[in-house]
Amino acid sequence: MPHLPRRTVLAGAGLAAFLPSRPAGALGPAEAATLLGVTDAADFLRRKSEFLTIAPWGPPADRLWAACLADEDSSVTAAIIQGDAGAETGHIVAGPVDADVLTIEPFWTLDLSISPPMPLGPDIPAFGVTVSNSYLSTGRSSYSMSMSIFLRQGSELRLVFSGYVSTGASEVVPCRKPRPDGDPCRQEQKSRWIIKTDGAAASGKPPPLIVVERPSGRIVSRHVWRGDQYHPPTFEPRG
Repeated sequence: MPHLPRRTVLAGAGLAAFLPSRPAGALGPAEAATLLGVTDAADFLRRKSEFLTIAPWGPPADRLWAACLADEDSSVTAAIIQGDAGAETGHIVAGPVDADVLTIEPFWTLDLSISPPMPLGPDIPAFGVTVSNSYLSTGRSSYSMSMSIFLRQGSELRLVFSGYVSTGASEVVPCRKPRPDGDPCRQEQKSRWIIKTDGAAASGKPPPLIVVERPSGRIVSRHVWRGDQYHPPTFEPRG
C-alpha cells in the first residue's frame, strides 16, 4: 500500500488537542489511524475520515476493536486492536493485514463500515468490512457495495472471503426519440445479493456461505471452507 506512510508515531501535543475525552480503554479514530500507519492522523481525519472505520469487537471486557483503513486505490489494511486499560491508547493484537477488496472502480466516493461484526457466527472470530464506493461523471455513473470477511487466528488476521452485495451503473445512450425536457437518455443496471451462512460451523471450521439474489431469493453461489479460506474465495457476478 504505497500511498500512506507506515509505522510513524504521531506527535502527542497535536493529537491531544484533536481528541475528545472518553472512557479508559476506548479507542479513538486518531489512535487507530496511527497504529495502522498514518503519519499525521489529525490531518488525515480532517481530509479523509471516511477512509477509516473502527467498531467494538467481541465481549466489552476484552476491549477489542476491529479496524480498517483504506488506501487511495482499492486496498485496505485491517487489524484487531486492544484498548489499553487505564489509558486512551491501544495496541494491535492481530494483523495488520493488507488486502484488496472488491470494487467496480478505484475508490472515489467511499464509505467503510464494520458490518456485520460476527458474520460467521458467535464462535468464529471474524469480522466483516462493508465497502461502498461510487463514481459519477456526465456520461456515466456506477456504484458497488461488497463485504470482505477477515478471520482471526491468534495474532494473524486473514481475508478469507469477499463478495459483492450490490452493483449498479447508469450511462448515457442514444434516445430513440427526443425527450421533451431535453435530458439525455440513460440505460441503468442494478443488482443486489445477500451473503449469509448456510448451516452451523462444524469441528471449528467456518460454516458454508451462500449468495442469494434479491429479490428473487435464488441461490447464485456457494462457498465452502477448504484449508485456510473459502472456495471460491470471491463472489463476482458474471456479465
